Amino acid sequence: MNNIMNYRNKHIATVIAIVLLLIEEAIHFDGIFRYIVWIIWGATSYFFIGTYEKKDESTKEILAKATNISFFIFAAAIFIVAIIIENITSISLASNLCIYTLLGAISLRSILFLIFDHTPAEKEEE
Repeated sequence: MNNIMNYRNKHIATVIAIVLLLIEEAIHFDGIFRYIVWIIWGATSYFFIGTYEKKDESTKEILAKATNISFFIFAAAIFIVAIIIENITSISLASNLCIYTLLGAISLRSILFLIFDHTPAEKEEE
C-alpha cells in the first residue's frame, strides 16, 4: 500500500492530534472518553506514515511563511513563559508549561499552513 499523502492532510492531522492531547491533559477524561480520545489520537498518526508528494514552489513558500510567523510568536511566548516560570515553584508545572508552549507553536505552524494554503474559488475553477 503505497499511498502518496499530501501536506494539507498532514497539517490537519497535526492540529487534531495536538488539540486532542491538550484537551485530554486539561480535562483528564476518565473511563471510556479517555480511550476514545486516545483512539482518535492514534488514528491521526496514519497521516504521518508513508510518502508525501513532492513539495512544489507554492507549498515551500507557504510553509516558509507559516514557519516564520510561528517562530516569532513562539519566541515571544517563550519570553512570557520564562517570566511566568521564574515565579513558579513547581518543577512539574514549569516543564508542562514549556511543553504546552512548544506544542502550541507546532500547532500554530500547521494552522497557518492550512490558512495560507487555501486557494480561492476562482483559481480552482480555471
